[in-house]
Amino acid sequence: MGDYAAARPLFEQALDLRQRVLGPDHPDVANSMNNLSALYEAMGRHLEALDRMRQAAAIDQHMIGQIFSMASERQRMAYLNTLG
Repeated sequence: MGDYAAARPLFEQALDLRQRVLGPDHPDVANSMNNLSALYEAMGRHLEALDRMRQAAAIDQHMIGQIFSMASERQRMAYLNTLG
C-alpha cells in the first residue's frame, strides 16, 4: 500500500493540472481520472474509484457527442483512436 500512497498525490496533481490547463471536459482529464480510478481501486478505495470512473465516462460521453455531431469522419476517427 505504501507505493500506492506515495503515487496518489502525484496522480491527483496531474489531474488538477490538466483540469486547470485543458479545461474540465478535455479527454486528457478523463484519462487522468481513469488513472486515478485504477490507483484507488488498487488501494481498495472502491467507491472513490467508481466515482472517478463515472466522471471520466461522462467526459468521454460528452466529447463523443460533440465530435460526432459536428466533426468530419477523419476527426471522428482520430478522436476514437485516442480512446483506445
